[in-house]
Amino acid sequence: MSRVIVGGTIEQSGIGTIGIAQYIDPGNYGHEDSALVLLDVLSGPATGVASLNYYLRPASNRVNFVSTAVGNVISHEIGHYIGNYHTDSTNDVHNVMDEGGGNFGSNLYGVGPDGIGGTADDEDIDFRTDSYSLVEGFTGRENTLNVSAWAFVRGGVVAQP
Repeated sequence: MSRVIVGGTIEQSGIGTIGIAQYIDPGNYGHEDSALVLLDVLSGPATGVASLNYYLRPASNRVNFVSTAVGNVISHEIGHYIGNYHTDSTNDVHNVMDEGGGNFGSNLYGVGPDGIGGTADDEDIDFRTDSYSLVEGFTGRENTLNVSAWAFVRGGVVAQP
């Protein structure tokens, strides 16, 4: 069974990131992978764009925004251990697999043009076809939805959720 551990801090884990997967596993051959999603940066002060608090205002539906954003971060890490690499966070395609480091609001959390999380203009961020990350050595495009689907094929039948 693969798992995502959600909770803890950078200090506790010793890993300076919001989330990390144990492996990138094309084909999902390993079924005992782990990933970690830390909550200290996500719940940190509203001064940094990686913090969910940066996007919250009185108009925000806080429950919808926070649950969607954390779910997207978890999905990103699962995306790695089912075979997806990072995609380009600098283009107009907002993909669950977009690399971190910037554009968290629109690329991963789904914040819409108004810059406020949890409002009607927020985008549903999904696995999509997108260009590979520009800094990780791959060229071309990755269909992250297709890669994800193939990770669950067993005996010609896609596993049902």
